Amino acid sequence: MNALLSYCFLAVIAASGGSAEGQSTALAASYPRDQGIGRDKAVLFHDDFEAGPIGAAWDEVSRRLGSLGTDRSEPVEAETRPGIARGRRSARIQLRQNGYEDVTFVKWLRPGRDELYMR
Repeated sequence: MNALLSYCFLAVIAASGGSAEGQSTALAASYPRDQGIGRDKAVLFHDDFEAGPIGAAWDEVSRRLGSLGTDRSEPVEAETRPGIARGRRSARIQLRQNGYEDVTFVKWLRPGRDELYMR
């Protein structure tokens, strides 16, 4: 049996001063339901998984299948069921009980920030 995880979006936000709580609250408060948050200049990276191939916004996507893993199906795909996806779709990652496997999403950010916030 496969367990499923759904991820709705990821935003990496650069701090411009103030506390972590104050910074993230102020930014999020400006974007009800996070609509348009990816266009804010304080957001360094945003993926809501709504458009394009899952993982296309990332610099690297890799999959490692463990020694007991036998399933070669794609472990990351779009989830579109309304009861699960918070928008039109989310990223769905399979967790397998019969073998170790991981999927890694990587986004490289340029140096120069003292603090980053992720949600």
